[in-house]
Amino acid sequence: MTTDRPGGQELILFCNCVYYDVIPSGTREQILHSLSRSGVQVEVVADLCGLAAGRDPRLQTWAQASSLTVIACFPRAIRWLFHAAGVSL
Repeated sequence: MTTDRPGGQELILFCNCVYYDVIPSGTREQILHSLSRSGVQVEVVADLCGLAAGRDPRLQTWAQASSLTVIACFPRAIRWLFHAAGVSL
């Protein structure tokens, strides 16, 4: 899921889904390896669901990024996680 806004650097938010194996671990490792070599700013979190449940203030910061790509389970789940935390994407 990607949200683009004018100006600024791209931010990739990567959820490791530590409590669920929605994205197989080998696939996650390959993605992270590729991202680390790309030069793009990547923020890795262990559990985006937990951050949303706790209304972590970083969600607001990330949502305000000029270009945000979230790599996680399902786009609809990500939108609702941010919404449940009181943050619009």
